[in-house]
Amino acid sequence: MAIRTISEDDLRELSDDQLGRQIDTMRRLSRKRDSDFTRKVQTELCYLQREMTWRHRRREIHRDFMKNLRRNQY
Repeated sequence: MAIRTISEDDLRELSDDQLGRQIDTMRRLSRKRDSDFTRKVQTELCYLQREMTWRHRRREIHRDFMKNLRRNQY
């Protein structure tokens, strides 16, 4: 079975829901027994999780920025 890798550009285009579904799929596939396949799936899973982490961080930073912006306007 071959896994579908997602390019970095395509990864950025995924919605949060699509990204979450991809992560869930890769987690399920990583439980398979074939070590070479599992290693590839886990590598792809790391990329997906890293993207999700970056998105959360960007949201937090933007939220803090907007909070400070509003605070400084008044």
